[in-house]
Amino acid sequence: AGAFTRSTTGVRQLSLIERPEADAAVAAVTASDRARTVIIHGPAGAGKTEVLLQLVTKLRAAHVPTLVMRADEADRPPLAPD
Repeated sequence: AGAFTRSTTGVRQLSLIERPEADAAVAAVTASDRARTVIIHGPAGAGKTEVLLQLVTKLRAAHVPTLVMRADEADRPPLAPD
């Protein structure tokens, strides 16, 4: 099995690089029946998006419930009231 790439159709497609970090994250999430949180971090260009894509694809294939959110703007100051 190869790595996966993003698809707006929801169909899995092969990408060029399979990330072993995704397998490690799957193992961490599925290690027990308790809820788990896994943090993926690294510098820009390190492959975090690809790892997360592969992680979510593999978890969904294993019927593990997933919730995907963006938090890249979480450090912005709140909007000032009018």
